[in-house]
Amino acid sequence: MYVQVDARGADAKTTLEAIPGVTHVSSSDARGDLTSFEVNSESGRDVRRELASTIVSQGWGLLELRPLRMSLEEIFLRLTTEEPDAPAEPAQEATDLAAAAHPEEAVHE
Repeated sequence: MYVQVDARGADAKTTLEAIPGVTHVSSSDARGDLTSFEVNSESGRDVRRELASTIVSQGWGLLELRPLRMSLEEIFLRLTTEEPDAPAEPAQEATDLAAAAHPEEAVHE
């Protein structure tokens, strides 16, 4: 999640790290009392309500709260750890497609 907070000088990072389900908080930008954070959470856990509730209960301004796009590392891990659905043999698939497209040119053995 990307969160922008007006914490009025308070240590928002430590407070956000204490939220159940939050695994990592890093500051991505700071200007005066405004600080932006990237907040990671446990896989499959939605911490948006807890983030918003914690920020507001501290009396801070919640200026932005939105999901982050997947990082290249996350994309790589997802692609390399998911099991494909019955992969076809690429060479055989290409031959079958060519034969289906041009049956008059198919070689019969």
